[in-house]
Amino acid sequence: MALLQKTQLGLALILLVGCGSAEQGGATNSVPQPVTKVEIASIDWKSPVTQQDLEDFKAIVDQLPLQQVPEFARADLGDQNGSTMNVKQYISHLRQSYRSAIDPQRQGDAWLEDSEVAKSFQRVNVDPHNFAALATKISLAWSASTVKGEVPILATQRRLREQLEALIFDVEHPSPEESVHQREQRLSVIRETIALSEFLTLIKEVPEESLAVVQANSDVLQHYLPQASLQNRFEKRHESSPSVIHVGHSSE
Repeated sequence: MALLQKTQLGLALILLVGCGSAEQGGATNSVPQPVTKVEIASIDWKSPVTQQDLEDFKAIVDQLPLQQVPEFARADLGDQNGSTMNVKQYISHLRQSYRSAIDPQRQGDAWLEDSEVAKSFQRVNVDPHNFAALATKISLAWSASTVKGEVPILATQRRLREQLEALIFDVEHPSPEESVHQREQRLSVIRETIALSEFLTLIKEVPEESLAVVQANSDVLQHYLPQASLQNRFEKRHESSPSVIHVGHSSE
């Protein structure tokens, strides 16, 4: 399977294909516009995307700097090389780190620590925690609308489990000739495998209603969300250490 082979080649994986990464943002206008207050309540990011969600999202992003979602904080992998734990503990640690990366409370707190970003949300009277939940569920639905057409999710998850079992065995039973570099390469593939596994789990759980809504609004959303396919985005990520790309504008 081509997608699985790419993880074996050491490509960095994307956990969330994010907002604000399209080549162009929302409609630009050099004339200062009056502030439009948008009321969004506490949101369950696992709930279906509604038409009102999309309208609120667009209204907020159009008033943020550069008309882009602020950059999301990356997952904190801590001991990235797993030097202080055995491989199974390391895998558990990675899963928890990737899952916490999409916690709206964590992201809202990170935005509040940036004075400029915090002012942007205050200006439009939006709680950054609520917006993080809104942006996350829209981004996941947008990703799912592409991924479910590209990737046989259940079959890929099964192959990933098989790959992970083989990697665990190799790490737990190294050959006498194995170098530190070879071990680090195995751990790198483990990080990528877990990231893709967690991503596909999230995609699989996106409600069908959400897919219908984002597909019906694709002409508008393409100005705010990345248009490249998942496979193309994998091919573009060649980082020395795997990372998680979050919903939001990237400074790259």
